[in-house]
Amino acid sequence: MMIVRFAEIMEINSLVFSIDSKMKIKISDEVLKIIQKYKQDTKYSLEAGGIILGRYLWSEDVVIDYITAPMDNDKRKRYYFYRNKESHQAEIIKYWRESNGTCNYLGEWHTHPEDIPKPSEYDINQWKKIIKNAQYDNDYLLFLIAGKKQIKIWIGYQDNLNIKELLIYKNKGDKNAKKSS
Repeated sequence: MMIVRFAEIMEINSLVFSIDSKMKIKISDEVLKIIQKYKQDTKYSLEAGGIILGRYLWSEDVVIDYITAPMDNDKRKRYYFYRNKESHQAEIIKYWRESNGTCNYLGEWHTHPEDIPKPSEYDINQWKKIIKNAQYDNDYLLFLIAGKKQIKIWIGYQDNLNIKELLIYKNKGDKNAKKSS
């Protein structure tokens, strides 16, 4: 497993996770900047979150182009984030129209006030509800948690509600990614 710290993320143009040897998920630099803005790095920082939007490529790879930021109608506490569905849905529709239907709902994101994030039991249960009830274009959704020092992504499958953590993909020439010990 590799750990890429926020300071290192800002030096590269994207962060890439792999689903398997054929499929990769790329997080754009713009999305990383939004996440950086909301990380919970002080004892007063509130949990933040929103929707993940992006594109499915012909290669079966996925690009996360945009995330919604917390909105006025959302509820934010230190260890809790509730996303107002209507406000974020309006953003989904806006980006879908602006992209001529190529920008899709890919999943959900939120922050945790811990260095290396891990989903709580509540997170897992909420993700399974979303997988069962949301309308989306593929057979899986993505769930991103941004900790103070690391970003992680999980994939949730519609057919069996299985949730699996994804690994950071590293090209052989990538000097910015650090392996954890």
